[in-house]
Amino acid sequence: MYLNPETLSNQGHWVPGLIELTPDQEQIYLQHNGFVLVTEDEESENGYSITPDTEKWEAWKAEQPDPAETAREAKIEELSVACNTIINAGTQVQLSDGSTESFTYGLVDQSNVSEMFNAVLLGATEYPYHANDDDCRMYSAQDIVAIYATLSAFKTGQTTYHNQLKRYTKALTSQEEIEAVTYGQELTGEYLEAYITLMAQAKVQLDNVLAKVGQTESLNL
Repeated sequence: MYLNPETLSNQGHWVPGLIELTPDQEQIYLQHNGFVLVTEDEESENGYSITPDTEKWEAWKAEQPDPAETAREAKIEELSVACNTIINAGTQVQLSDGSTESFTYGLVDQSNVSEMFNAVLLGATEYPYHANDDDCRMYSAQDIVAIYATLSAFKTGQTTYHNQLKRYTKALTSQEEIEAVTYGQELTGEYLEAYITLMAQAKVQLDNVLAKVGQTESLNL
């Protein structure tokens, strides 16, 4: 590596130029992000001494974003995308005849499923809908309730898990710990306890809704 003793970058630290650094000098340069002082030194191998410009280096570091916070922001966005992707992909629903069909659950799907469930609440005995990549057909009221309840519980589970995993990520302090978080890892401690409590409360409320159509026990959610 070379330095030009007469040239400063616009950040105020030395940039590669004409002085060939010794290994020790190069280490000092790299460790201090280029913020060094260069002075003539006849006793030095290359005729110059390289010392850290600590004041400018510390000032520069103070202006840089916290690596852990940068990692946290990126990880939270990553977890959000993962959660939405899984919810949009939906899940399988067991129907009244014992068969299973897969249903996506994006925003449009959520609206459609809620619409046909409300139709059942108002007295509809069947309603047209379609499973993934299948033709539209009439589903019985019992199957419509199963579709609604299964997908609703699935979404609640994913959003509750995501929220607790995000809480855990926000509590971490090191960049390495934050970057190691992955969507799908097991919750532990207070985050697992909160997840279990919230899911139990959500099930009670879903059961209250399903009780209006007399189908809570048959779904085994």
